[in-house]
This record gives sequence, structure tokens and C-alpha cells, in this order.
Amino acid sequence: MEQTGNCIRDTDAPFNLLDCQVSDWGQWSECNASCGTGIMTRTRKILQSPQNGGKHCPTLMQKRGCQGYRCHGHHDKKILRANQNVITYTPPPKI
Repeated sequence: MEQTGNCIRDTDAPFNLLDCQVSDWGQWSECNASCGTGIMTRTRKILQSPQNGGKHCPTLMQKRGCQGYRCHGHHDKKILRANQNVITYTPPPKI
């Protein structure tokens, strides 16, 4: 045991501070609109939840806008364009 000021700390007790660890980002989803404005998303997963006061998990989902167009013609092909504005969503920490 070790005493610092009014606090006594058991230095032999295990205390494993574990930060959150997440996977790499997955692939962007397809645009959810065939015409007009839509959204694309991508996610990542928690590999290790934080423990004993470790760092909280970062954002697990990103969204970005996309534009879907339908070209009328012989092939009636679909063209999707994604803009580069990324919106992130961070869930509240679990208590």
C-alpha cells in the first residue's frame, strides 16, 4: 500500500485501464435515392469496450449526402454521385 496525502492506494491491486478499440470503417452503402437527394452510410464496430475509465468509443457511423439521377435513353442507366460532406453520429456513452 502507498499513502499520498489523505489517500491510500493499494499498488498491488490490478487496475487495467482499457481504451475503446474499434474496427476499420466498412464500405459506403449505396445511395438510398434513385432520383434526388439521398444518404450513404458506413459503420465500424466496437472491438473492445472501454473499461476502468478508459477512453470512450469514437464515432461508429458516418453519413454523407448523395444525388441519384435516372438517365432516360436506350440503356436507362443510373448514375450516382456522392458529395464529400460527411456527417458523423456518436452514440452516447454506455453507463
